[in-house]
Amino acid sequence: MVDEGVLRIELIEAKFNHDLETFGKMDPYVHFQIREEEWTSKECKNGGKHPHWVEMGGNVWECKIHYFGDDVKFKCMDKEVLKDRPIGEGEAKLSALCCDGGMDEWYPVFHEGKEEGKIHIKAHYTKNE
Repeated sequence: MVDEGVLRIELIEAKFNHDLETFGKMDPYVHFQIREEEWTSKECKNGGKHPHWVEMGGNVWECKIHYFGDDVKFKCMDKEVLKDRPIGEGEAKLSALCCDGGMDEWYPVFHEGKEEGKIHIKAHYTKNE
């Protein structure tokens, strides 16, 4: 079954259990992937355990949808000078994000099998005519 349309994902905020930084605060960003399509948010400078992306702008991804059976995978990362560090990752069912035109929900973030927080995203789906 083909479900052609466009999904608009808006990254709102996150609540992480730990700050990976010893000095200062984390600079989190989120990388999303649906099949071959990928998008990375801006980093939230000094966002720490409670980053907010709405005030920054550049927090919206519009991607083409071909099949509701796919998953949206996301990785939360801490921007570093030499090598970015993983905060955690998770996924959401594409069918859930597209149902009733969209969702406004918190999704768990896991690192090494333990829940490390949640990210808040809003999604709006528009079916192709």
